[in-house]
Amino acid sequence: KRVADVKARTRELWQSMDSAARKDLEQRVEQSRAAYLVAVEQAKTTARGGIPKRPPNAFQLFCKEVKSTISAEVTGLLQFQQRAKAMWDAPTGDAVATKQRCLQLAAQTLEEWRAEAQRHQPPKRPVNSFGLFSADFHRKLKEEGKKVGFAEARTAVVEAWKAASPEVRKEYDDRFRTAAEQYRAALAAFQAEHPEWGKKETASNATSSQTSSALKRPRFEEPTVQEMAFFWFAYGAPAVENGWSMKQDIRELLGGDGISGAAGAQRIAGMWDALTDAEKQKYTQLAEKATSVRAQLLQMKSAQVGTDDGDTTESSGSDSEN
Repeated sequence: KRVADVKARTRELWQSMDSAARKDLEQRVEQSRAAYLVAVEQAKTTARGGIPKRPPNAFQLFCKEVKSTISAEVTGLLQFQQRAKAMWDAPTGDAVATKQRCLQLAAQTLEEWRAEAQRHQPPKRPVNSFGLFSADFHRKLKEEGKKVGFAEARTAVVEAWKAASPEVRKEYDDRFRTAAEQYRAALAAFQAEHPEWGKKETASNATSSQTSSALKRPRFEEPTVQEMAFFWFAYGAPAVENGWSMKQDIRELLGGDGISGAAGAQRIAGMWDALTDAEKQKYTQLAEKATSVRAQLLQMKSAQVGTDDGDTTESSGSDSEN
């Protein structure tokens, strides 16, 4: 009731305010909203490594230009988009010049954005000698109009590289060494201009390592015999033991229905609780048998590992003596 009274009183004060006071509040809201949007954009730019936001395309610029013209003719965002799309596909009158202007502006801003984005990106590693040779080989095939499959082209490139003379290989080696020197110089200049680049990569790798460590599966704990018995009851044995199949038993108990979801788990748990001790005994015996076999296998494996270590130690000692 107190909150409702406060809301009612606030509404009364808002309605009693004059236009000048309301306008002052609206301006303050717009200023704070603009400052918030600027801060959000700066945060996104920082997250992108300093790369500015991609500029709008030509159609987006066109929509902004014609918004004031067609807003009065349509109601809702969908109708506006449909009307703007129709004007874009078949422009008439002033829309022709508007579309052309938007296309030119979008191309110019996109080129500027790519140049600025490239300035914040590290240089790419150069292609090795074989890569340069392969690029020239594929370009020649394209110029000659030959259509060759990927596997066939790959085989042809390898054979041509093997058959290339030392002079041809030296030419591509020189090209690679020149590109490598240019790459090292460009990388040094980039690191000098962006000292945080290497730190950012290291921090990212550390965060990834910490995340993967936190997502590791917990250490496995050995199930008890009772848990193993319930497992055999719930999921059934894959083979027939002593002339009866537990998998068939559970299907018959469920009336032929499949086991799925929480409802199936609850039904199985209820049926397990309803079994007598004598009925549970066959599942307990099989669980004890499986536990015993597993323990024997682990013991045999440990003994085998110890024997291998002893053999290695003895052979090492013999080698030392020799």
